[in-house]
Amino acid sequence: MYALEQKPTSNRAEQNRTRVEILANILEIAGKQTLKTHIMYKANLSYRQLEKYLDFLEARGLIARTFEDDIMLFHVTQKGLEFLKDYARISTYLT
Repeated sequence: MYALEQKPTSNRAEQNRTRVEILANILEIAGKQTLKTHIMYKANLSYRQLEKYLDFLEARGLIARTFEDDIMLFHVTQKGLEFLKDYARISTYLT
């Protein structure tokens, strides 16, 4: 039986997230300025994973860091918001 012929798992929690899902999740969490640790816990990522994803997103202009009172915060950029809109639109075809 080929992968596309298999029945999808009814419980989404049993399936692993794709990289794109994780990226979208991080951007959603960073919709409002937030701390790195909040992103890490809300996205359920290790520190090492989070660092890689944040570097990836920041290098592509989808997320940006700012400082308020010496506290580093992350927020989604306009380009990141456009990605989220496109992701939501494409996701409707896959469900």
